[in-house]
Amino acid sequence: MKRLITFSLLFLGCLPLLVGHIQAQGEEPAKPKKFANAWVPEGRPLRGVLHFDGRQAGNPKAWQPFCERHGLVWFPFGRDGDVALFDEKFRAEVAAELKRPELVNAPVIRVGLSSNGGFTMLLAQQHPDRMLAVVAHQPLPPWAKGNEGFHFNRRTETKSSLVGTPHDISQAFRVPCIQQAGENDSVCGTIMAYGLDRYARSQEAPWTYFCLPRGGHGNFVPNELLMPWLDGVIAQRLPADVDLSKGPPKLNGIRIEDGWLADPQTLEIAEFAKYVGDKAKATWLPNEASALAWKKLGLAMPFELPEQSVAKPSGLIDKLVIHDPKSNRVVPSDSVYGEPWKIVANLKPGDVGWKASPSAGPVAVVGKVPELVRGCDWIMADNASLAHTGEVLLEFTVTDQATVYVAHDEKLAKKPDWLADWKDTGESLQGGFLGNERSFRLYEKPFPQGATVKLSPNGPSLEKQEKPQWLPWLYLTIVKRQQQP
Repeated sequence: MKRLITFSLLFLGCLPLLVGHIQAQGEEPAKPKKFANAWVPEGRPLRGVLHFDGRQAGNPKAWQPFCERHGLVWFPFGRDGDVALFDEKFRAEVAAELKRPELVNAPVIRVGLSSNGGFTMLLAQQHPDRMLAVVAHQPLPPWAKGNEGFHFNRRTETKSSLVGTPHDISQAFRVPCIQQAGENDSVCGTIMAYGLDRYARSQEAPWTYFCLPRGGHGNFVPNELLMPWLDGVIAQRLPADVDLSKGPPKLNGIRIEDGWLADPQTLEIAEFAKYVGDKAKATWLPNEASALAWKKLGLAMPFELPEQSVAKPSGLIDKLVIHDPKSNRVVPSDSVYGEPWKIVANLKPGDVGWKASPSAGPVAVVGKVPELVRGCDWIMADNASLAHTGEVLLEFTVTDQATVYVAHDEKLAKKPDWLADWKDTGESLQGGFLGNERSFRLYEKPFPQGATVKLSPNGPSLEKQEKPQWLPWLYLTIVKRQQQP
């Protein structure tokens, strides 16, 4: 009898599992969630979406209190995210999976990195009434119509949809935007974002320029700045009584005079009415909290925009000849952006410095360009000539008394013998591309008017690489007119 009772109890205990197994056999397996990384605040009305570039989304926990306070869905996007929530079908799919149908009407705060930061500005142009704000980390910004004079030798570039052709972004100027540049960004530099901010502000746009000290390509806008900046934008732009179930909300226009202004060159800040500088050149901030954070965390722009009215070099460098038979073509100074072995005007952060290889494409001299050589004529190099072993790699004539600078890769510990009688300036500029950034030490030597300057090969390659992907870089040549006594 005891055995019968024990068996009966075991059978009854397992019965629910057996029934569940039988039922499961007749059911289709649950579909995996496509948007499993999205985070939705519970128990409160939704008012918008914080739409992160997936490369920078990270962990949503830091943003959860912010999103709860404002009723925002935290939503990362990946490779298919160039349009994403501005596509009606995609937006409906997200709303259905998250079981929040009102999301089809949600305005969007979009956060993009690099080229995605630039494309976010173009999305703001297309959807200014649905874009709540733009956050652009180290953006490759569009070349704006109306700002064509700010050209950076881009006039003949045809490969990039952002910088190759001027874009109408006049409607994007209605959307608040913060652009973060990195002091040492060796991909996009600092000046293109700064120059676009100058133009946007001249059009009375609610735009902010911020430079992160020691920042490279891929850094965040610090939350200490970004959160109060978004607090201020949301307070002004998003109506308090938003009800997404009734349709897309009508976003408010930003009143510049209700915010703060800041000088990117001095980091001075003040309320709009109390700002004593040129208001058209000041960057904009939505509230006192963001202004204080901007001043505390930012790096001052060390110089005003370089003169762009002169597209061609000054003529100080003449008769350039390349002696490497594999790479001896000299191209005109105003030729296609990225072409090597040409004389370029006005050295500055953001200039393309080398042709690295057919696969890697051009890379940029960006980040810090020391004041010593900023604005000088220089020669864009072809990294293919690293292998050249002849006595002379390049030669040219200086048409006036000049100091010639060679910016040599600091990772190459053994310098070529021909640099022995050149003076080490103690200054360096940064260059390379993402993951392959480097400092280049500046060596100088004076030459009289009419002198022929002959420069030899780069020297030994890296013997012990700290990172396997590192490439050695050919030196850059910079020429500066000597001041007459």
